[in-house]
Amino acid sequence: MDRTVSVSRSEQMHEKLCAEGDHSSLHRFNYCFDYIGDKAPYVHPPFLKLNAYLRTKATRARRQTLEENEAEANIMHNINSIDLHPRQAGLPWLTGYGVVRQNRFWREAQERYHSLLRAFAEDEMAQNTPFGSAITVADIAKKELKDASDKTSRYVPMLFPLGDMERTILAGEALALTLVFDEAYEIFGCDYEPSFLQSLMPPHNNKDLSPKTRLQERIWSTLEKMLECDHIYGNGGQDTIDTLVAYASRPKPPSRVYETMSDYYDFRYDDGGMGPTYAMIKLSIGSNVDFHDPKFTHFLRLIGEQTLGQNNIASFDKEKRRYLSGMFPGFEQSNGVMVIKRLLSLPTDDAAKAIAYAYQLETERQIDTELERMAVEGDLSHEEWKFVDAVLLMSVGNIMASITMSRYGGAAARLES
Repeated sequence: MDRTVSVSRSEQMHEKLCAEGDHSSLHRFNYCFDYIGDKAPYVHPPFLKLNAYLRTKATRARRQTLEENEAEANIMHNINSIDLHPRQAGLPWLTGYGVVRQNRFWREAQERYHSLLRAFAEDEMAQNTPFGSAITVADIAKKELKDASDKTSRYVPMLFPLGDMERTILAGEALALTLVFDEAYEIFGCDYEPSFLQSLMPPHNNKDLSPKTRLQERIWSTLEKMLECDHIYGNGGQDTIDTLVAYASRPKPPSRVYETMSDYYDFRYDDGGMGPTYAMIKLSIGSNVDFHDPKFTHFLRLIGEQTLGQNNIASFDKEKRRYLSGMFPGFEQSNGVMVIKRLLSLPTDDAAKAIAYAYQLETERQIDTELERMAVEGDLSHEEWKFVDAVLLMSVGNIMASITMSRYGGAAARLES
């Protein structure tokens, strides 16, 4: 399938993507990646009731909320974000989700995201970790900074659409840390040693510690600002710090063969960073919700499977190239498309992608069912529903970012200029 689009088509896509009054806030894109194409003509996105829910907020719980709570929701939606219409714009929209929002403060968040990556690229210790390696932590940051506006910084306004400017910036910086931690984990394989990354996350008495490297100071200043946000409201800053510490410290997984997709996701849920992601969502909206509460367990597990499963498909070609070049030794265990291919004895990668796509859509149907169950039971507070909203929008935004960044599609997906 031809993944390049003419200039006029590109302009039409941007014009139709949002309302005319929101064009100045739109994060324009230079890539459009259709990672399914004609591989799954027999698979069609399901009708999801949650789209109407996100448009109208017409659940019983929301009808019973106080007016000031509804006013707060309107502020988060209308002042902090804009509506996007990817189907209307003609993007390859590979999901049943239909409501997409983008944070207005993407310029500010992008600048700070890149600033943190530059601090990694310039740090002497990062330039020598792992010692003697052909690729270092600093190299990970440098690679991400090349054509940076088209890379992972695009995630920030899409994953955290409801946050105000300061909270969105901080969630984006946390996401940049997650990226570095995850890339190091994948690339270094059996050479992965977390002590340097752990040293970047301070103990609670960090103000009394010296000396600090410039990179430490840069990161610790960001973490202090997260805690300052908590003093205003919420505990997402502390949750973000705690989950980042755990993410940087995770041990290498044992070599194993997954017997089921459930078995695979038991590993991948934590390995893929869903804990830090939910904490960053809390930080972005100012939330005290305990996302470990059993009432969220099934919902968040399904969201994790949908998000990670979609990323597995979009990132497959990129990750396989890295694997074949010796840069991603854990690819066959880490990427769910490969797990599906082995479990079903599928003949080709394309067949595995098609089945993985069907699996993603089935997960979305299950999310729809679970959301309806939570609404009927009616045991979620207004604050908990606000968190649910933000989680759903993160899951949708993850798809939009995957389609419009260069990370997965590469040069073949670049729009003509």
